[in-house]
Amino acid sequence: MNIAHSRLTPYTLPLRRRWRSGSQAFEARQGWLLELEDTDGVTGYGDCAPLPPHGTETASAACTSLESALLGMTGLTPEKALERLPAAGSLPASRCALETALLDLVAKHQELPLHKWLNPAANPTVRVNAALGTLDDEVVGRARTVLTQGYRTLKLKVGIVDPQQEIEQLQLLCDTLPEGVRLRLDANRSWEPATARSFINQLAGLSIESLEEPLAHPGIEGLKQLQGETDITLALDETVAQMTANDLSQLHPLRRLVLKPMSLGGPLTTLRLAQRARELGIESVITSSVDSAAGVWAATQLAAALDSPAELCHGLGTGEWLQRDLGAGPEINHGLIAIPSTPGLGFTPYP
Repeated sequence: MNIAHSRLTPYTLPLRRRWRSGSQAFEARQGWLLELEDTDGVTGYGDCAPLPPHGTETASAACTSLESALLGMTGLTPEKALERLPAAGSLPASRCALETALLDLVAKHQELPLHKWLNPAANPTVRVNAALGTLDDEVVGRARTVLTQGYRTLKLKVGIVDPQQEIEQLQLLCDTLPEGVRLRLDANRSWEPATARSFINQLAGLSIESLEEPLAHPGIEGLKQLQGETDITLALDETVAQMTANDLSQLHPLRRLVLKPMSLGGPLTTLRLAQRARELGIESVITSSVDSAAGVWAATQLAAALDSPAELCHGLGTGEWLQRDLGAGPEINHGLIAIPSTPGLGFTPYP
């Protein structure tokens, strides 16, 4: 089975409401659905959804990269094409689409769901956090809704408005939460060290599970100092794409990486990074980046391969933010995804 045909389909998927992240905001998700068909008539799918503020290339660079790579793939086996993929470098979103589509083909021909191909011992159950957005006047209502849906870990964007205002909103929200429900905060590099330290100190006593990317200019020593001053897990997200292997080995006592396949070059590439982090005593959470269903399926299969048995909550519920999608995403029930045994990625596009 060799690659016979390829197709790139551009898409624009409007959001139900504006997604805000630090100083950035967007109202639609744009990208390309990649299809690779082999000589046996089997099709592999991959999502390319660039998001430059989160470490990917621009849309134009992604499109150029995909078109160039596809020219050289016809006639290759998926395995050979995987071997020839370059490192993600400055083009992680386009590489993610290519790697995902090739892995989809390989897993389908071996009649394995992708998480089993990545890790034969993988458990198909994945825990998921709810994505609540920002601390606005409607956040308590959104929290109540997702609690009725069975979620127990709720993620919020902070660093959007005055820190003291957000602390007060967090205190009010925490007063409404049932016992055992915890908040996962993401500051997206919003604060200078003094502001970050003050904010973290005021989280004491609240139901906070973790805080991502508190520092506007993250440095390993500054992050390690902050982690040493709090019991709250501090996590790195955008910073990971800029780190070297040597940086990773120096992260202790930081406890967590938040890994997005779209920003790191694909599920297999991200899995290898997470495995290296685990060897160093650092846990990894997998998240999508408001991708299409094809991208969310890739992140979900990766989360199952990495986190077995399911212990952490992963950020895979972003499809709920889209008004429409390219296909059905993973079904979430009571905060859990049970991945079916369908071979490959699990994604099928709508007609």
